[in-house]
Amino acid sequence: MLIIRKEQMDALAQASQADFETRTMAHLRAFAPHITECHDDQSLRAVIRTGIAKANRFGFDTRGPVRLVLEIQALFGSGVDDDPQHSWVPEILGDCNPATQRVRAQRLFQTFSAYYAAIVGPANRHLLDALHRLSLLESFQIEISREYTKAEVIALAENIYPEKARAAGNRALDSLYATGVATAGRFGLAAPRQVALLVFLELAFGHRCCDDPFFPWIAATLTDPHTTDPDTRAESLEHQAMLLINRVLAADSRQDG
Repeated sequence: MLIIRKEQMDALAQASQADFETRTMAHLRAFAPHITECHDDQSLRAVIRTGIAKANRFGFDTRGPVRLVLEIQALFGSGVDDDPQHSWVPEILGDCNPATQRVRAQRLFQTFSAYYAAIVGPANRHLLDALHRLSLLESFQIEISREYTKAEVIALAENIYPEKARAAGNRALDSLYATGVATAGRFGLAAPRQVALLVFLELAFGHRCCDDPFFPWIAATLTDPHTTDPDTRAESLEHQAMLLINRVLAADSRQDG
């Protein structure tokens, strides 16, 4: 009679996990190239393992639902489950019972698919238009006054990406602004333009983007030990964000050409 010892079962499970991670790495690089391009294989594998652990906490432990969680995190941030922009997610996750994961994952997929279509638009037009408007910040064609006003920053976010701001709603935008102010204070930033930048990043990449392993360049820039001046860090963060935006816009131009 064939007997498989526990250590052999553990080795088989580890091999299966490693295979899933490798396949998911390739999938995410094709699925979200502009998000994953900042990762080498080692760091992307670490991000995937973090995502798998969170998916498990949702009661998702089969490949399809786990990969869905990773796709959603890549598009909307690793903190999507408690992001005020997506207040309906906790209700869908429900009791996190693995026995209901297939039904819950299907509902999550359908809801996010409809949401994504609404905010991105046909041929990604809403998203690309928003990125173009945001890119104008770098050349100061969009001005932010010297006054530190919540209404001004939120109004600017609504003008830059009206579809996503409208989908989020006023309560979520208020929450994003509060998070942006708190995050700015954590990193010694205070200027209105700096707060606005953090709010825009939260709107684009999720409310926990400054600690999100999918977007390591944000935390790395804000905590760069070689740059102690907060203003210089903020300028560098804005520059990094604009580089990403311009790469996406350039890729779209090449496709159109």
